[in-house]
Amino acid sequence: MDLPEEGIQQVRGAVDIFKQFDNTVELQAKCLINLASLLRRDKQLDAAEEATSHTIRLIPVKGNRSLVYQSHYILSGIDHSKGKSEKAIHHFAVALGIAFSFN
Repeated sequence: MDLPEEGIQQVRGAVDIFKQFDNTVELQAKCLINLASLLRRDKQLDAAEEATSHTIRLIPVKGNRSLVYQSHYILSGIDHSKGKSEKAIHHFAVALGIAFSFN
């Protein structure tokens, strides 16, 4: 998708659909990560941060570490774009810690 606006609408629709089904936390999280990436690319940083934070809240403590990694990596980029260096470093360090745990 070349147009972030179109992708944003499609992903938001997918999230709404997945909310109607059971056991779809991981699918919702994946959609929210895609939404956050598109929102960040479209310079909608607050909305991207909200989508990413919601993703982290969705994933259970022993859930998919890859999704948690992606969420913190995206948050590091959002914080960097907002000029929040300390927060960006924190989220990047968390993402790195998760990545190293994968070997």
